Amino acid sequence: MAGNAFCPSLVKVGERYFLWHNDESYHGGLHLWEISGVDTIVEQVITP
Repeated sequence: MAGNAFCPSLVKVGERYFLWHNDESYHGGLHLWEISGVDTIVEQVITP
């Protein structure tokens, strides 16, 4: 029932990342997400 999250905050604690965002919908609260695997993100470039 979460919705209308308009104020995200990305927080780094040591090597861990957390995303906080508000909820202005049914119950109005905060959500906390831990983002893992950031060190596995790579960029691929394809040249024509």
